[in-house]
Amino acid sequence: MNTAYPLLPLTVLLIAFYAFSSVLSRLGIVSRANHRKFWNVLLLLTFLTAGLLGLLLVVKINYKLEIPFYDQLLKYHVEFGIAMALIGFIHFLWHLNYYLQLFRATQKPEPTTKPELINDTRPAFLKTSAFLLGSASMIAQVVLLREFLTVFNGNELAIGIALANWMVLTGLGAWLGLFRLNVKKTSEVIVPGLLLLSALPFVTAFLVNFLKNIVFPIGAMIGVFQMLFSSFLLLLPFCLVSGFLFTFLANCSSESSKQNQTGPMYGFESLGSVAGGLLSGAVFIFLFSSIESLLALVVLNGGALLLVQKKARWMPSIVIVLAFTALFFSPGKRIRSFVYPNQQVTVSKDSPFGNIVVTQRENQVSVYHNNTLLFDSENFMLNEETVHFAMLQHPDPKKILLVSGDPMGELTELQKYSPETIHYLEENRWMLHLLNNSLEKISDPRIKIFSGDPLRYLRSTNEKYDVIILNLPPPATLQSNRFYTEEFFRMTKTKLGAGGILSFGLPASANYQGSEAVQLNSALVASLKTAFRNVIILPGEKNHFLASEAELTYNIAKAIENRGIETLYVNPFYIDDMLLKNRGKILLSNLDPAAETNQNLKPLAYRQQLAYWLSYFPGQYELMSAVLVVFALFLFFRGSLASKAMIVTGFSASGLEILLLFGLQLFFGTIYLLTSFVFAGFMAGLAAGAFFGKRFSPASAKKQILHNQLLMAGFSILLLLLLFISGQSKIAPVLIYTLCFLLILLLGGLTGLQFTLASLLQKGSYSEISGKTYSSDLIGSALGALAVSLFFVPRWGILPATATIGAINLVFGFLVTFKEKYTSWQKAVK
Repeated sequence: MNTAYPLLPLTVLLIAFYAFSSVLSRLGIVSRANHRKFWNVLLLLTFLTAGLLGLLLVVKINYKLEIPFYDQLLKYHVEFGIAMALIGFIHFLWHLNYYLQLFRATQKPEPTTKPELINDTRPAFLKTSAFLLGSASMIAQVVLLREFLTVFNGNELAIGIALANWMVLTGLGAWLGLFRLNVKKTSEVIVPGLLLLSALPFVTAFLVNFLKNIVFPIGAMIGVFQMLFSSFLLLLPFCLVSGFLFTFLANCSSESSKQNQTGPMYGFESLGSVAGGLLSGAVFIFLFSSIESLLALVVLNGGALLLVQKKARWMPSIVIVLAFTALFFSPGKRIRSFVYPNQQVTVSKDSPFGNIVVTQRENQVSVYHNNTLLFDSENFMLNEETVHFAMLQHPDPKKILLVSGDPMGELTELQKYSPETIHYLEENRWMLHLLNNSLEKISDPRIKIFSGDPLRYLRSTNEKYDVIILNLPPPATLQSNRFYTEEFFRMTKTKLGAGGILSFGLPASANYQGSEAVQLNSALVASLKTAFRNVIILPGEKNHFLASEAELTYNIAKAIENRGIETLYVNPFYIDDMLLKNRGKILLSNLDPAAETNQNLKPLAYRQQLAYWLSYFPGQYELMSAVLVVFALFLFFRGSLASKAMIVTGFSASGLEILLLFGLQLFFGTIYLLTSFVFAGFMAGLAAGAFFGKRFSPASAKKQILHNQLLMAGFSILLLLLLFISGQSKIAPVLIYTLCFLLILLLGGLTGLQFTLASLLQKGSYSEISGKTYSSDLIGSALGALAVSLFFVPRWGILPATATIGAINLVFGFLVTFKEKYTSWQKAVK
């Protein structure tokens, strides 16, 4: 065992969670006895695990047994031993007084009654607090989800897992709000709770970056379960506090007005979410890094609390000063440097397209996007392969389009062919700004620089190119998958002149191609052949796919020698044409001739890329699927009609919102900038629906809930007809954006209305009504986010996923209607 054991991260995490559970105990949410029982059980489990693994290892050594995974068992033995020692130290501190005073008289038992809670907050302050809760939650959600995506090298799967954990934990926090607190006044909970809620996202973002290379080996792939448990633990404090505060605020407002205020408070929280979404999407993303945005959130929320409440103003004042001071020390770049060990982070910039980091190590400059390496300044071999493998296929290339990549290296290689024009297109204009110094060194009037989405650029340009070279990420996300579809290839062909060449590269294994890689390459080649007559693969640093109507050649070394072009690696000294041809032919011969094509609405390449990644973690995907299904069925069948309706509504709203975002992404490019506005639009509709629901009485709410389920099914059909109709990509983007905004408002309105109606049907105290309704909504939303991003879209595509959600609402609505009519008939017969 050569790697270091995680002493520091285990210590930090255990201390943090012990402090959090102590706060719950002191507030009375969890009794002191249950608090101690929980940690005693953890002590027992770590003791038994470490002890049994230790005995197993002793038997192995004493009797010379061959035990598979010996190193892994040893690692677990030590890690559980570390946890046992730390929890044992906590246990020792509990009983320190006992050990020091063995003959001390028996202590008085703790009081079993809790003080009567006095509501000393005004109704206006409660509404403002709900607004601040919503804004803080939305800003934290947008920023932290992007942090998980960046640090975990993730795709939609990582976002789905983190979002599901977020909603489940917030629902659990809402359930904790049912318990009576060990405090005297409501202000003693609300003000400290909102300040804690404002500060926790910054702490979470710090831990995500700090612990990444401590918990996981540097450069290692992070599996499904690792993502699940990591995001669960890191999001636990914030989400529990957020969910708890909503139930607490709704209960205080209901008791103050002597009527159920769960729906209206949900509306005020949603309005805060609208403000948070607009603030993060229109202001923070342009002014601050992710880390700085979270510090700005602390300052804003602290300032708001300072203005709206008169007591204990010292608390927000201290928090504001600390956060404002931290902003002056460039915390974003410092914290991001934890993710890039042994490299000097020179630039860390968050843009609407994602996080950009530039690092330097000796003379090599590396550029990362969302923690994925885009290019190294010293990778001459890859630069030469990318350019010359494509350019040598054309007898006289005059007009070239280079999309992304290393501008210094690849533009220099392109100049060797003396073309008339070279167009360099970079999707992220923030990236162009960072590379500006490098681009200025290439003083060539033939080179023109553009920024914009490649798909939209190719649709709008009237240029005809001889060679188009794509340096884009592999189809591991729906965002990048759209550049590898048959629709994209056909459109690209129209932008090529006679005998034009299209080229792109994907990461390649050295010799062996697994079944997932073969299926991925098969889908790509099948898609290319729908547009081009000739397709070949040239293996090198990457697998370079080349497509054209003209003949293509494997004789790269001979071609570059005939043209007399000076190169370091792509020449007869390093490349053997016969070997290159044999390897390329083998790649093509191993492909599935009956493979399906990759399409916008049926992202087969994305599914294969996901399967390729999951193949490194066998069994995890299937196990998580089974657990998810059992968990969903258990929660659904044990709930009341109101809870079931909210689970189905939350599931549908979350799933359809994600599908709407996916649709925008597929046809109009990146949605990083639009995500905040889509969330804000949904929350605006949510607030309107929640307030409108107050018009209904409990007697009419039941009937309207069933109508809403049928309306949700109708919304799914509307989404199918209007958003994914054939040829809609040709419609002006502003019309599609307007349509999507109206759809998201409608979806939010149906969800908000359903929430208020469900709260009217729930039974119990005000806190029980708020907690049950809110937690059911969030659990359903979590299931929807997971199901759509993990299963429906990767396996079926977007259209079947949308239709499935509509069918679920239809079936649920008709079954409940039938049950109600059958029950009424039975009563009439009796």
